[in-house]
Amino acid sequence: MSRYEQQGKNGQTLVLCLEKKEMQSGGFSTLNFSACHNDAKECSLSQVLEKNVAGKYLLSEKACKGILNRAEKRNRILPPLLKAALLNSNTQT
Repeated sequence: MSRYEQQGKNGQTLVLCLEKKEMQSGGFSTLNFSACHNDAKECSLSQVLEKNVAGKYLLSEKACKGILNRAEKRNRILPPLLKAALLNSNTQT
């Protein structure tokens, strides 16, 4: 079984950034990869995340512990920044 990993160099998540002219207005749509330009730029997840969000959108302490436990159980190495954020969120309660 083949797997597709969305992880780039140094454990960074790859994000496809679309220009506004390429996005359809209103509603949701599924990206047609064959329609993407060859000159599409790559950016990091931190460049597209919002900085100030409501608490209801944050992971709970239980969710953070669950992610850490599942990664350990499955012998997965989390990207260092993700692991640090998950560990840090457990101390911020």
